[in-house]
Amino acid sequence: MRVKDLLSTSRPLVQQIFEQQHLLHEIIIRHEATLRNRWIKKSKNKRRAILKEAWGEPAMPLYHRPDIVAFKEKSSWRDPKPQPYITPHLNLDDMAKTEPLPLLLKSRGRNDPDHFTFADLAACHLGIRTLSIEMTGTNGFCMMFIGKTTETYGKLYPLKECEELFSVKDIATCTLDPGSGLIVLKAQSRIYKFLVRCCELILHDIGEELYTSPIQLDQTEVSSEIGGKSISELLSIVSLEAPYRHPANVNFKSFHAIIGVHLEEAKDHLFSLRENPKYFAECLMVEYTTEVEPDEKKKHLISGSDVRWAKTIHSVLEKAVRHIELLSTIEETLSHLDKLKAKYDEAFLPQDDLPGEYTMAVYYLHLALSRLTEFEFHKFLNWFITSPSMRHYFTKASACLNDDKVPSFVINKEFTLNEDEIKICRIAIAFDWERRTMFDRNSLGLKTVLYDLEVISKSNRTVKGLLAPVVETHISNLTVYVELMDQLQLLHPRSEPIVDYLDQHISILIESSVTDVAECFKEISKVPIPKALLDMTKAENDRFLYPDYTGPSRRIVLARRAAEANLDGFWDQFIPLIRQKVRLPPRIIAVFSREVHRTPEWVEPATDVQGKPVCTDECLAKAIGGFGLQERPSRFAATTAAKRKTKAKTRGIPNPPQETTAEEHNNVEAEVQAKIKVNKRTASVLENLFFVEDTPRKTGEIDWSDFRYAMATIGFAIEKGDGSCWKFTPKIVHGAQKPLVFHAPHGASTKMSRHFARGIGRRLNSHYGWSAETFEIGG
Repeated sequence: MRVKDLLSTSRPLVQQIFEQQHLLHEIIIRHEATLRNRWIKKSKNKRRAILKEAWGEPAMPLYHRPDIVAFKEKSSWRDPKPQPYITPHLNLDDMAKTEPLPLLLKSRGRNDPDHFTFADLAACHLGIRTLSIEMTGTNGFCMMFIGKTTETYGKLYPLKECEELFSVKDIATCTLDPGSGLIVLKAQSRIYKFLVRCCELILHDIGEELYTSPIQLDQTEVSSEIGGKSISELLSIVSLEAPYRHPANVNFKSFHAIIGVHLEEAKDHLFSLRENPKYFAECLMVEYTTEVEPDEKKKHLISGSDVRWAKTIHSVLEKAVRHIELLSTIEETLSHLDKLKAKYDEAFLPQDDLPGEYTMAVYYLHLALSRLTEFEFHKFLNWFITSPSMRHYFTKASACLNDDKVPSFVINKEFTLNEDEIKICRIAIAFDWERRTMFDRNSLGLKTVLYDLEVISKSNRTVKGLLAPVVETHISNLTVYVELMDQLQLLHPRSEPIVDYLDQHISILIESSVTDVAECFKEISKVPIPKALLDMTKAENDRFLYPDYTGPSRRIVLARRAAEANLDGFWDQFIPLIRQKVRLPPRIIAVFSREVHRTPEWVEPATDVQGKPVCTDECLAKAIGGFGLQERPSRFAATTAAKRKTKAKTRGIPNPPQETTAEEHNNVEAEVQAKIKVNKRTASVLENLFFVEDTPRKTGEIDWSDFRYAMATIGFAIEKGDGSCWKFTPKIVHGAQKPLVFHAPHGASTKMSRHFARGIGRRLNSHYGWSAETFEIGG
């Protein structure tokens, strides 16, 4: 495009942007609270009608991520309707909710357009990468977005003149090539015009006072809470709000809470490897399957059974330990950033540079998060393609691209794929491309591919059935890390990558520090494992055969104790070997130092005169996972001894009054108050979670909906996350403080197996100290 044509297109857009932004600013400083209250009270249909009228023609996109929908439907490289690619966050599906429009009005109305330059460009990433948006550039020129007026904002400069007038830093962080700059101007012009029209429709009865009424100072900071309830505690909400907030307003507190939940889950995973024989054996087998697949030349990448099995043990432990360390580093940095954000929130203007310590902390988080995302993505991709339901579609490539340790995969040409299989294979190819271009401008965006997989799996049960449970777990984790990464890259209003802010020597020091955290555990793979230990862990030896699905008997108890003894023997020998090579951090040592619950010895049940067994509490073994059967009147008793009343004797010699000391009364009262009262449906679920062995009926599978009902009855707030992830946050629950994440059962069935349910029971006991004695029927 000629310079003259570029100027004739860009300058009217700049003029329109500032005119509309000025009108929006005047409305917001006068009527923000009114706008918000009216919008919340309107029905969804009325909100959609306002949005459609304000948007005009062509019609507003209907669904979330309309750029992905348009890309799949387009028939040529250049899409004749590029608007879904330019403003993908403006769609009826998202905007008709109560939160997005007030947030967008506040951020755009109270801040200058240059604060959103790079955020608006990032929103167009898919359209630019797929050539769906026409890029009309002009060689030898750049567009500067440092200005605050119509004369300076989006001004075109020759490169040589720009280098003379501006600093290297301003050029790096405030300029775009003319093609990208023109896309930003088109996006902002559309956004401001749309928002002003929305305000006019919502405040239709105010008339001329819309821009002239007195400014109400108490409205300058309208709360970002709706109905007295926080709207930013769940990842889906944080992700929904992100495109509509100011880029600098990253909610570090919410991400700190989200990462904290995933950290607890990672610690529980490591502890389950130490405590639970069945879980340990299953994790080894899942990891082992990724190493035994042949490549396209029908050769195994690793030969030798003992070599593969040793690598499997090393890999399982190394991944568990490294995951905890990276999550811990990110959690600590997020906590530090939240404090710095509060400290500097009013100390500098958005257009200023970030303070030094703030910048250092952000960059440290950026690097640690990139390491964690890369680490998690490699695990996900490897398991995604080598899972039992997917492995026959692919073969490992003989050569690894970019010297990456994760093998590259190719589609197995021996199979003819149906429509559903073609969809999942295309997703796999897209993930493999992301692996090779991660954190590169050529990447389509891991967030985009993850969203596409989520949409396909939700709408197609066949595709969802191909996703193994471990894959869905990694999808949940990846979604969190990618969302935080995306928001972090747009933290500063005028920056693209935060890396550009730092001096090269400082960045090298920080990067080496993060690398040490991520790489120090590679030494685990060098720990020699004696053949006796290898043989002990092999599945064919049945040393970890752990029957946890039936009631107590001599055979069952002996089998459990044997499996537990074998697992204890393995760790008692392997941990000292690890500590000779690796200096384990305190938090890893703390996980290994947790109390390990074990099945007590078998005690023959007592018999009556006729030789029939008498069931007593003392003869019952502890429940699976160490949930002991303490002295108690009865399990899930509807009444307690403290509540029993003695009937007064009216004939003969009356009963002497029962004297109870104040201390005894208080003790009984405290014991009664400590129990959580539940109904029969909840009690039935808890019997399965904590394996109540003296119940009259045999325990079985639990429906996932019944489990959620039970947790809600106890007092948990339940939130659906991404993938199979569900977050359970205790509100006012005895002994419960931190939230926990559990994953829904895999596949079409919603039933939780006995082993699955008792794994949840273990975690509830470990975190909250709960057992069957914690609950009673009543209330």
